[in-house]
Amino acid sequence: MNFHRIVGADDPLTADFWNLYEGSFPREERRSWDEQVRILSDPAYHCLAVTMPRDCGTERKADDKFETSHEFVGLFCFWLFPDICYLEHLAVHPARRSGGIGGRILQTWLEHRAGPELLTVLEIDPPVTDLARRRKGFYERQGFIFNGGEKGLFMHPSFGSVPHYHPLCLMSLGRPMTEADRKVFDDAVLRRVLNYDGPPYQGEIETF
Repeated sequence: MNFHRIVGADDPLTADFWNLYEGSFPREERRSWDEQVRILSDPAYHCLAVTMPRDCGTERKADDKFETSHEFVGLFCFWLFPDICYLEHLAVHPARRSGGIGGRILQTWLEHRAGPELLTVLEIDPPVTDLARRRKGFYERQGFIFNGGEKGLFMHPSFGSVPHYHPLCLMSLGRPMTEADRKVFDDAVLRRVLNYDGPPYQGEIETF
C-alpha cells in the first residue's frame, strides 16, 4: 500500500482524488475545488492518495503519468498540529469497498505515524442508523473510543458561505477525551481547519 501526498492541483492523482472526494462526502463536509487547492500547500495538511499494486491483466491508459503498476484505491486526509492530529477524510474507491481496504489504510498509517501519543481525533455521524453504527464499529476495531454525551458532540459548521450546523460525534484514539482535549480540538478544528470565526453554537443539543 502506497501513500502519495498531493501538494498541488497538477499532481497526476488529483483528478482521481477529487472524483472520489466529491462522491463520498455530503456537501456540508467538503470544500470547494478552489478551497481544496488552496490548502494543499499548508504544511499541516496531509492530502494522501492511496494506491495499491494493480491486479494482473488490468490495463491503464497509455498517457497515464503515474506508475502503471499501481491503481488508486482511496483517499486519506488529516491535519497534524503540535498538540493534535485531526483525521478529516477517509474514503475507499467504490470498486474496492467491502474488501478491508479502509481498515488497512488506517492501520498502516497508525503503525507509521509520528507522535503515537499525540491526541488523535476524528468525527462520525451520530450512530442512529445502521450505516453510522457500522462506521462507529469500524473505528472502534481500529482502537478509537466513542465520546458520548455533550463533550463528544461537535456541531460542525458547514463549508460554504451560508451558516449551517450539523451534529457529528467525536472519537479519540486510545483514550476518552478530557475537557482539555476538547478545547484543543475546538481551537484547532474551528479556527485553523475550518477558519470559523463566528460565535459558539447556541442551538439545542441532542446527545448520543
